[in-house]
Amino acid sequence: MKFPWYMMISLATLMVAHGETRVRISGLSGRSEGQVLEPMGGRLDHVRGSAATPASAEDAAFLLGQVLKKDGYDGAKVSWKIASSDEIQLIVDEGLRYSLGKVRVLGVSKSDQKHMARLFRKVAEKDRFLFGGVAPFREDDVDEGLLNVRRELNADGYWDAQVLVQERWIDGRTGVVDLTLDCSPGPRCLIGEPKVMSVDGRGVKLVTQEVRAFVGETATTANLNAMRVAAEEIAVSRGYPEAMVKMGRVAVVGVFVPEFRIDLGKRLKLNRVSVTGLEHTNPKRVLRRMEVARDTWYNEAAMNHAVRGLLATGAFSSARIETEEVG
Repeated sequence: MKFPWYMMISLATLMVAHGETRVRISGLSGRSEGQVLEPMGGRLDHVRGSAATPASAEDAAFLLGQVLKKDGYDGAKVSWKIASSDEIQLIVDEGLRYSLGKVRVLGVSKSDQKHMARLFRKVAEKDRFLFGGVAPFREDDVDEGLLNVRRELNADGYWDAQVLVQERWIDGRTGVVDLTLDCSPGPRCLIGEPKVMSVDGRGVKLVTQEVRAFVGETATTANLNAMRVAAEEIAVSRGYPEAMVKMGRVAVVGVFVPEFRIDLGKRLKLNRVSVTGLEHTNPKRVLRRMEVARDTWYNEAAMNHAVRGLLATGAFSSARIETEEVG
């Protein structure tokens, strides 16, 4: 009967003996161990919470290597050793830190060059992981930065734009990387005649007529978003509250040809409108503002507009529409 009691004492002693494993770092230049460990946050918790073993030391070395690479130390190497049963020593060979230097942008107006350079730099500057200061240069950021610039050109109607790194210069002593970007915006696209397809043939004429007013406008994202909203609202305003409208683009150089795919779903008539949740306001006053008529095709766009009007009065903190099919 005494064996289980002795076993419990032994296990408790073992847990106290291990405590928390310390992670120490050597080989850092220009920063303290605490400065590096702090931003790693809880990622080392599983290492600290277990005994110092080769497996946990390998995990700690890998995590530190990832942090250093994220801060621009692309060639950083981290080795390890078990200093004791509750201490892991990480030895860092940082190598050269690469940082993003000047970004020149060619192919756009002088007024746009600084803006495009800022968009490119945004990827590196949003994630100065360790200590702030000069943004790191990471090869993986280049494609995302180019995408930011291309999206900006698209938003202004340049849908055939190409953006490439024309030149990069690396200072082998400081690690500063200067880049030159070459933008080829191409023609500013106009909105072309839309193509509208329906899963069952319904709604093609309705949507085509509604969005045709945008043909010939500059294909900016503002105009394209307005076009998509117009297509959606014309569908839901004619009794199709569950209509699905998706817009894409047919590739034609110099023209943005919108392609709509629609599924109107079931058409519904408005049966009855009721108002709940009121304490001091007469429901009839709310219904009069809604200006809805029974036995007409349900106009969800108009209903949403009416709700926004109610909220604009300031008399209501919130409002929502709930629909129920009754037959």
